[in-house]
Amino acid sequence: MKKIFTIFILLFAACTTEPVEVHDDNAVLQKLFNDPTIECAELPDSICVWENGRITRLNCYNSSLTGGIPENIGKLTELTQLGLKSNDLKGEIPESIGDLINLTQLSLGNDSLSGNIPESIGKLKKLTLLDLSHNQLSGNIPEAIGELTALRTFFADSNSLSGSIPDGLCEIENLDVSNNQFCSLQPVCIDSPEIMGYQDCTCSDE
Repeated sequence: MKKIFTIFILLFAACTTEPVEVHDDNAVLQKLFNDPTIECAELPDSICVWENGRITRLNCYNSSLTGGIPENIGKLTELTQLGLKSNDLKGEIPESIGDLINLTQLSLGNDSLSGNIPESIGKLKKLTLLDLSHNQLSGNIPEAIGELTALRTFFADSNSLSGSIPDGLCEIENLDVSNNQFCSLQPVCIDSPEIMGYQDCTCSDE
């Protein structure tokens, strides 16, 4: 009888225990590199840092990456740095990028990314650096980016962005929005040749 009672207790505990979340960060890495064998722990720390079974830093500068940024990138929730600069990445920046709430640096410059800047980037409250320069991004800069109080560097130059620039970007120390299509009136703190640089306003003359 005692043995049956013990088994019952163990079964009850198994049913009431919260399921343990299993992370497979390497699956995201394999999707990004289009290589089913690659693992973070086997890469140099300058590219990928593996700590306690999670990827915490991923810097793939000039790594010949092609295709798009995978939607499952948002599963790398322990990432503090994500650098995919100077590759040949195409397509849109996935909304799941906003799930990387520990990011302090996000560098996606000098690729071939298109579409709008995701509103979800506004969820990255720890972000100090955001580089989206030299892509094919269009639409507005989301107001939520202007509300990122930790942001100190924002590069969005050389895209096809338009509309109004959020007032919150007045507080950014290092700001570059040149070579876009910001042709309407902008916040006074930004609307100067030194900050705005060249803007392609031919679209407004059509």
